[in-house]
Amino acid sequence: VGSEMCIRDSIVYPSAELGFNWSQLLDLSTDSSLSFAKLRLAYGEVGLAPDPHGWETGYETASYTSYSDGISLTAFGGGYRLNDDQGNPYLEFEKKKEFEVGMDFRFFKNRLKLSGTWYQNKTSDMLLPIDLNPSSGFDTLLGNIASMENVGLEFDFDYNFFKKKDLSLSIYGNVSTNKNEITDLGSITSVDFSNGASSVKPSAMVGQPVGVLLGSAALHNPDGSLDLDANGFPQLDTSGDKVLGDPNPDWRGAAGLRANYK
Repeated sequence: VGSEMCIRDSIVYPSAELGFNWSQLLDLSTDSSLSFAKLRLAYGEVGLAPDPHGWETGYETASYTSYSDGISLTAFGGGYRLNDDQGNPYLEFEKKKEFEVGMDFRFFKNRLKLSGTWYQNKTSDMLLPIDLNPSSGFDTLLGNIASMENVGLEFDFDYNFFKKKDLSLSIYGNVSTNKNEITDLGSITSVDFSNGASSVKPSAMVGQPVGVLLGSAALHNPDGSLDLDANGFPQLDTSGDKVLGDPNPDWRGAAGLRANYK
């Protein structure tokens, strides 16, 4: 049995952050409503490694069945077969690059705090299994085939509206929104995350967000109306799965009340 060791180049993921407290340039008197103001800029890169043995085709235990009782290799003293998921010696790390800009404000002697951040990130060389023709001897091949983008906005607030010697009350919260889009899937039309277990399939599809729902749809006319049959019933669109909906929220938010005593 032969073996091969693969030595790869080192991987560097740089990051940098710059903060500019521009409130120090202002002449803030003691009765000024603005207490603090800061501009933030940041850039970073991260990576995700493939599975430890994704570069090679290994062996696996298996069981076989038809209409009778199953046969497992472990029931006959143990045994292994060549993995039907082919290894890929050309795998690379997934790479994510993000840039963000933000502002922080404090008012009324720091009793009101506001913070906002805009970000954009791009992920490339995403790892996805590629279906192979079974005549090749394998079912899938893991490859760096996909990419996607995220653009979002985050907003946080904290307001200490009641402050005495022993008791203070604050309300706080956040609101965020994120627009996600798959930008590349190689030669794959879509990826079914339900593995065929559902007629409405959470999927990945170019031009759509991750998790978009695909499934059978009714036939429509060019103007968007339903194409009805002679009896007035909708007809099945046989051209393939269609986008049925997006389960991702338009925005997320949370709020709370904080009480401090002594």
